[in-house]
Amino acid sequence: VSARLEELQEAKSTSTSIIETLLPRHVVEMVSSGVSPIAEYFDGVTVMFTDIKGFTAMSAKMQPQEVIDLLNTMYSMFDEIVINWQVYKVEVIGDAYFLSAGCPARPEVADQPDMWAMRAVEVALAMQRALSRVADEDRLTMRVGLHTGPVV
Repeated sequence: VSARLEELQEAKSTSTSIIETLLPRHVVEMVSSGVSPIAEYFDGVTVMFTDIKGFTAMSAKMQPQEVIDLLNTMYSMFDEIVINWQVYKVEVIGDAYFLSAGCPARPEVADQPDMWAMRAVEVALAMQRALSRVADEDRLTMRVGLHTGPVV
């Protein structure tokens, strides 16, 4: 019985660690306390989507390890930029990167949508510069889409 309890405790600890890497801390706390459903409204959030133009065609001509190395290098640089500008990486899917600026909101700067929009623009520009260091500029170009408004 005690071995089974240890296994359950270890599994719970592992699942908590995984959830904490996927969700903002305050959402993890809400989930842990049984709040459901979880939906929050934020005004003046800037969301940013990126896409590497021609990535699928280019990657088809590369060895699998080359694709992995390229993505790892690129996303490591992007992640550092996101951390430095204190915005939130929402998701990475293939060659697409999705982040939010101003959500989750920190109380001391929650009502400054202009600041968050400018941070998102600075992040996009920094990512463009980083991309040119990862590969030949004519080989990889990044499209960026930004939008500011309310989100749920």
